[in-house]
Amino acid sequence: MTVVDWKILGPILERCAEFVGSSHFLYDPECLHITVRSCEGFRPNIDDDDIYVRECVTALRDFLSELCPFEIAFGGLAATTAGLFLKSFPATDIQPVRRELWRRLAPGSPWHGPEVLERNIRTSAHASVLLFESLPLAEPAGLVSFIEEHRATAFGSCIVREAEVVRYLREPGVVRIISLARLAFGKIPLS
Repeated sequence: MTVVDWKILGPILERCAEFVGSSHFLYDPECLHITVRSCEGFRPNIDDDDIYVRECVTALRDFLSELCPFEIAFGGLAATTAGLFLKSFPATDIQPVRRELWRRLAPGSPWHGPEVLERNIRTSAHASVLLFESLPLAEPAGLVSFIEEHRATAFGSCIVREAEVVRYLREPGVVRIISLARLAFGKIPLS
C-alpha cells in the first residue's frame, strides 16, 4: 500500500495542471507505482488470460518468493520531456532485482520491452504522476519554477510487499493501471 500524503500532493498536481494546460494525462492517485521492469511496449486489450501475461507471471513467481519487502520514500517533484514524477528513494538497492528480472524475462522473448539490451535497464526509481500528451505546454517557465520550489517536498513513504503485472488504460485526462496479476514477496516482512 502506498502512503502518499494527497493533502500535499493533490494541490501541487492541480497547480501543475494549470502550467501544462489541457490534453495531458494525470495518473489516478490509486495508480501511484514504481516500475521495476517494463516487459513490453503499449499493447491495447490485454486481459489476465493473455498468453504473455501468464508466461511473465510464471517467470516472476519463484523469483519474487525470494525477495524481502523494502521501504521507498517519496520526496521531490521532477520532470522529463515525457511528464512529471515524484522522486523516490528505495531503502534497498533495487538494481540487482532489475538485472535478475531482465535475465529471467529473456530479451529474445515477446515481452522484452524497451530494455532489449542489459545496458538499457532503467536506473531511476520514480512514480509518474502526469504524462504530457502534446507540446507546447501552457506555461513552461512557470512549471519549471514550480517544480524547482518542490524539488525536496516530502510526500510520504510505503513498504513494498508485492509486485503487480499491469497494463495501462488511457482515458480522457487520466491514466489508470489495471492489475493483471499480483505476486507477494516471500521473505519475512519488515517490522
